[in-house]
Amino acid sequence: MEKTYLLENYIFDDKSYNINVILTNNKYMYAGVKKSQIYLKVPKKYNNLVNIDSFLKNVFPKLLKIKKRQDNIEALGINLKQDYVYFFGQKYLIQLINEKSKSDYEIKENNLIIYLANPRFSIERVTKKIEEDFCEILIKKFKEFSEYYAKEILPEKSNFEIKLSKARLTRIWASNFVSKNLITVSRYLLHFNDEIIKSIVVHELSHFIYQNHSKDFYKLVIKHFPEYKKAKHALDNHLFNY
Repeated sequence: MEKTYLLENYIFDDKSYNINVILTNNKYMYAGVKKSQIYLKVPKKYNNLVNIDSFLKNVFPKLLKIKKRQDNIEALGINLKQDYVYFFGQKYLIQLINEKSKSDYEIKENNLIIYLANPRFSIERVTKKIEEDFCEILIKKFKEFSEYYAKEILPEKSNFEIKLSKARLTRIWASNFVSKNLITVSRYLLHFNDEIIKSIVVHELSHFIYQNHSKDFYKLVIKHFPEYKKAKHALDNHLFNY
């Protein structure tokens, strides 16, 4: 089992950082950033401050760029304890109100209003209800966009099915099971605007023709969605409304 310890107060450019150090049997040191936390994998034989400091001085500027990007990235999922949430590229401020209402929540202009005094209220139940409602809208949008682009990409094919993915993966936005004529869609797309969702639609429809990510595949995708690279950047960096 790998041993770990916290290297506290590592100083770089007059600022202090905590670094998770993982001792390994590898030949080389390796550093990275996960969930905004800098970590360092160190071969046991090099586990001393001189070696660690020498290595970190060379890689720390790059690590800080990655950390800054991760610090600023929007989280996926609905968290009613936050101040806001994005639905289809629109930012909604979350308001918790100690009143009763016929519904558990409602959207008013740019506000998501949660009624705390409703019978049987719980954050978990309301979060689940909101997610279900917006996932339903997401699938409706995905089907609508698929029908439109399928006329261009797959003029002779219309018998594929679209479902919400049961998995809660944060890096797989959709999957095409070609042999089953099935496309599954990540619930986390409910945060992104329509143009970004369209880019995923075109990507998955193109897999009916190319079951790979070859140059020809991407030529087809970009032919039908010229802003694909921009949309991909938005997806990777959780830019919900690019």
